[in-house]
Amino acid sequence: MKIPWSKIGVTWLCVLALLPGIRAWAADAVPDTLSGKVFLDANGNGKADPGEPGIAAVRVTDGISFATTDADGAYSIKIEEDYMIPCRAARTVSVCWPTGKWPSGRWWHRLSEIADAKAVSFGLRNDEQQLPFVFLHTSDDHGSGVMYSEHYAHDARLMKPAAKFIFNTGDMGYATPEGGDLMFRTIAGHAAAFPLPMFVTPGNHDFVGGDGKTPMTQPSGGWGFQTQYLGPVRWSFDYAGVHFIGLDYMEKTDKGYKDSIPHVAVQFMEKDLAALAKGTRVVLLVHCYDASADFYQALHKFKIDQICCGHTHTPTYARVGGVPTLTNYGMGTGVVTAAAIDVAERRPLTFGNSRLLGYFTGVTMPAMEKRRQRQHAVSNKMLDNASFTIEGSAQTESVEIIAEIIPGSANKVGLRVGTKDTIEITFDGTAVTVAGTPVPFSLIPQDIPIPPAPGTPANTPARKIPADTSLRWHLLIDRDRLSILANNLFRISKAIKVDQPAAVTLLTDGGNATFKQCDVWELRTISNPASRSLHHFAPPAWTWGGPQLVAACLDDKSAEGEDMLKRFPADGVISYDIEP
Repeated sequence: MKIPWSKIGVTWLCVLALLPGIRAWAADAVPDTLSGKVFLDANGNGKADPGEPGIAAVRVTDGISFATTDADGAYSIKIEEDYMIPCRAARTVSVCWPTGKWPSGRWWHRLSEIADAKAVSFGLRNDEQQLPFVFLHTSDDHGSGVMYSEHYAHDARLMKPAAKFIFNTGDMGYATPEGGDLMFRTIAGHAAAFPLPMFVTPGNHDFVGGDGKTPMTQPSGGWGFQTQYLGPVRWSFDYAGVHFIGLDYMEKTDKGYKDSIPHVAVQFMEKDLAALAKGTRVVLLVHCYDASADFYQALHKFKIDQICCGHTHTPTYARVGGVPTLTNYGMGTGVVTAAAIDVAERRPLTFGNSRLLGYFTGVTMPAMEKRRQRQHAVSNKMLDNASFTIEGSAQTESVEIIAEIIPGSANKVGLRVGTKDTIEITFDGTAVTVAGTPVPFSLIPQDIPIPPAPGTPANTPARKIPADTSLRWHLLIDRDRLSILANNLFRISKAIKVDQPAAVTLLTDGGNATFKQCDVWELRTISNPASRSLHHFAPPAWTWGGPQLVAACLDDKSAEGEDMLKRFPADGVISYDIEP
């Protein structure tokens, strides 16, 4: 089997776990000092071949301290003590790659796996990186398994190539000495099949021995399973000029352990951020922000831009130590959330819930319904490579349209609004195109099974994400602004020019489609500009057992002046604001 090494996050973990010696836990012969080389892997084979040069000024870390490569790419690092991982065999060493580079092979090594302490090398390849890009964030699956389901993969594939990687901020299950190996091995297998590289920061429920019954010096103690299967508990890297840093979440006390960012992780963060160029954007990934005073002091000192976390299973957006902080739902609630940051200036990311696939309640818009006047409608209208104009259409400046379309064999279906100056909203199977601007979107043609969590009883009923085979569009046109909600998933907003009266025409191209329903309402004019978008939709109710993702989009203005900025308000949908 060919391993897709480019998916560096954890793609290869389940395969490596099968190799001889990879699961060795013996503490003897664990080196005190490691050395090696960070090299430019020109052929991408993960090996340092003759003629491949070293890369200078790249940092390597053991999760406590850092070493920087010299002009030849060589480094040497002394393995410092880590009171949170006293079993030295379970420690790791990893590379912190800079912007413009990406690992060509394994980006971390567990000390128990290292055969030659003087040849611990890391290959990096050149990687074109620029804004805008998207990253995903998930948390608190708690063993449901849904975060690695085909449902998640569908979303991730939909967001590619903009989506580059995914962060998992922990509480992946309920780790125990007896079940931890199966739990983490299963998670590593799921993550290996995910379409994007995955980087993990563990949560308190991933820690073995928090009850004080399992000695941390034993292989099954603490973060042992994490470092065996999923990688370091503290790490950092750069992408397109943005610095990402991950920390662990469990602190040692005189009486045992407590839920908190440990002092040793705060010290790691301070050392890591002190090496950055002034003005570098920083995104912190950690299971929860509970910590002692030194953590909050560090937040102020280093001007972190954003914290992404989980733990509370409650969606909140607040400031922690002055830093904008998103806590997502957790418990597999089925929500995808997104954020935007502009490259031109340093400002907080803005987040909001965006996707609840298959678990929707009815949408109510009382504020909009009060504005409805005359209605024009057509139902069960089948068109084959043809168009049809709804009789009467709308005669007012503001129009509301609700349509349900079954695409059938048509290559393209949609609506045209206007008579002279017109706009079209179409769907071709991969994108909704609004007045010439495509937004990635696809339907789910069949039910998607959710894999059972490890240890689930055999008689547990199977769960599925329902198929979604029809387009459901809700449009608002108010003078020079169009807003469309597509399948309760995406809101697309765009400045438009359309004449009045606005005829509404149904469109099909290259085959047949059925317009199951198309209602057109004339509306009283909306006087408040802030209300001229579909912001009145009630957030969909969340249901236990659906997958959860958080996406962040780092964006900038295009040279042409038209830029699709992804703005994500907290009203239940992804919002694309397309400005001229």
